[in-house]
Amino acid sequence: MVKKETSQRKIDSYFNYYSEKFPNLNSKIINGICAIGMYFGLLGLSWSIPFPHFNFLGQYNSYFNWASFVIAFSIYYYSKLSPLLSYLMLFLALVFTYVISLLASYQLKNGLIAVQFYFLILFVCGLVHYLAYKTSGKSSTLKMELLFILIGPIWVFHFMLKKFNIRY
Repeated sequence: MVKKETSQRKIDSYFNYYSEKFPNLNSKIINGICAIGMYFGLLGLSWSIPFPHFNFLGQYNSYFNWASFVIAFSIYYYSKLSPLLSYLMLFLALVFTYVISLLASYQLKNGLIAVQFYFLILFVCGLVHYLAYKTSGKSSTLKMELLFILIGPIWVFHFMLKKFNIRY
């Protein structure tokens, strides 16, 4: 009898890779928080970069910034991996953009320097993530570390979906 090979989806191979990197529950929780924090920091930094004014956009010009392109790219990438996870990430991105817009208005009123705040969040979460790798005695390539910023948040959502037996 010949065994059929079951091909693994690309998203499952990513999730298996990260689950091997973080074998216990504490490291999964820490790196899940770091993944969400790094995504928030990346969105905040991209939101803070000045966006050119285009006359053809008219009154809608304020709705477009570099974070719009980061969100569009990431949602497109997630939809190729898993449509359900892309919907959850779109919701998370909307929540993050709301918080970032509140911080931007607070910045205008009180002089908060948002770029340093977002960079600090990205740096601290990245550092904690890196230290968690080092303490587990495992190493990773730069490509996989950068991919974790993109894959990490849906890695967190996949655990929540598995808990409720929802197929992603």
